[in-house]
Amino acid sequence: MTNNEQIKTYKAAVAYAKQHIKDLENILEIKENKIESLIEREIEFRTDVLGQDEKITYRKVYREIYEDLEGGSRHKFLTKLPSKFLTQKEQEEWFDEASDRYITRGDHIANSDYEDLMNYELSTLPADLQPEDLDAYEYHDDIKKDYKVVEGNNV
Repeated sequence: MTNNEQIKTYKAAVAYAKQHIKDLENILEIKENKIESLIEREIEFRTDVLGQDEKITYRKVYREIYEDLEGGSRHKFLTKLPSKFLTQKEQEEWFDEASDRYITRGDHIANSDYEDLMNYELSTLPADLQPEDLDAYEYHDDIKKDYKVVEGNNV
């Protein structure tokens, strides 16, 4: 493989990785919306059908979803639960956390995720090594032939 072919392959790999990240972010957003919908349905069921107290139900359901599940966090619970159901102490805790996040928002190192770090590292490369936006189907003939809709036929 020549140097130019290696560079072209590298650019394509990075472009595919970036597209994969975007696709996963879209999937996560859809799932987050579905979770919110299911939360509302669960709360309606518990309050309307079972006759449970609204405030207790909201707190319990949001805690089960956002704080107690593996990977859950107190911050997410405090942020997602409607503020009218937070205690005074929780509202203060939320405010302290939000203030800290606001004050340190300019700290790009502390607030970077892996995508930010990837984009920074890529930005330090010379212009001829910068990845391009590529269409996977147009880049590889074998993908184009095998998987893309060709002449109106779904393959």
